[in-house]
Amino acid sequence: MNRILSHLFREQTGVSLKSYILLHQMEKAFIELLNGATITQAAMEA
Repeated sequence: MNRILSHLFREQTGVSLKSYILLHQMEKAFIELLNGATITQAAMEA
């Protein structure tokens, strides 16, 4: 099932599901850093 989801996600978006999730986590961490969190706090929140 996961392979099917990943395949369909990539087919529809042009980006792998794993890459999308990683990008989303990095964006969340960056926002935390901008809001004054330490790197450790930002990583834990993402």
